[in-house]
Amino acid sequence: MIVAACIEEIERGNANILRTHRTCVIKACRRAHHCTGSWPICLLFQRRRVLNAGQQQAMLDEMYWRVLEALVASEVA
Repeated sequence: MIVAACIEEIERGNANILRTHRTCVIKACRRAHHCTGSWPICLLFQRRRVLNAGQQQAMLDEMYWRVLEALVASEVA
């Protein structure tokens, strides 16, 4: 569940960097001028990627461990 949320956040960030909200099929994304969808549909139509597979995996690993550390810290407190 944590990994899926991290992947979704990375993809949403990629969509925002590529500014795909301009052509997104979701009206809320176009109105907000950033990705608001639960899964960035607009990235399916993009040819250019922001991160290659290695960079995306490194970012996923970093986000995963940060989320785990925050969960542990909230459990301790």
